[in-house]
Amino acid sequence: MWIRLFVLMTVLMASYSATAQSWSEIEREARGQTVYFYAWGGSPAINQYIDRWAQIASERHQINVEHVKVDDISMVIQGIQTAQRVGASDQGSVDLLWINGENFARMKRDGLLGEPFVAGLPSAEHINLDDPTIATDFSVPTDGLEAPWGRAQLVLMHDQARRPNPPRSMQALLQYVQTNPGRITYPEPPNFHGTTFLKQVLLETTPDPQWLSEPYAAERFQAATEPMWAL
Repeated sequence: MWIRLFVLMTVLMASYSATAQSWSEIEREARGQTVYFYAWGGSPAINQYIDRWAQIASERHQINVEHVKVDDISMVIQGIQTAQRVGASDQGSVDLLWINGENFARMKRDGLLGEPFVAGLPSAEHINLDDPTIATDFSVPTDGLEAPWGRAQLVLMHDQARRPNPPRSMQALLQYVQTNPGRITYPEPPNFHGTTFLKQVLLETTPDPQWLSEPYAAERFQAATEPMWAL
């Protein structure tokens, strides 16, 4: 049982267009500058990954990437929103931000993002920008305002010695829960893994999965989620 997710990062700049300059000009102007990358710092492995590429950016391009480790990215967004409200958007310290779909939808709605930039990245030629998982985030069109950062899968493991034939569908899992009360739990949302587990349940139980790829509609929400809550 698994679910594919996209974790994305967005460039926050007041007035930048990837098509306004050639990439060589951008590289030349970037040399010697410091980029503040605000990202969740709770994973040593991810922190090491960021540190490694920060070192490469320094060696190859003379750019200093500062990983600003945060626990709750929504607090950073709140700071950006406050700066915009008082007319100090160009005085902020956030250059790059690692966000999820919920926060992207919020930032786009509130006008906290810069100009579209993804198509101007050299790596864009290796990305299928028409892929629905790239072109939308939380069912919101990305419009070139955020670049793919990574893909994660939720994988449920089991002890084969104890459970050689584990449930392989939501209906089978429900039957197992009913015959083994108290044996199945999941983290309470908004915990990431708990939320992701519920997304998987929703994908398997909703009457029409296409609904989940469309913008939120209050009148459809109950019909889309009712089978999940019935479990």
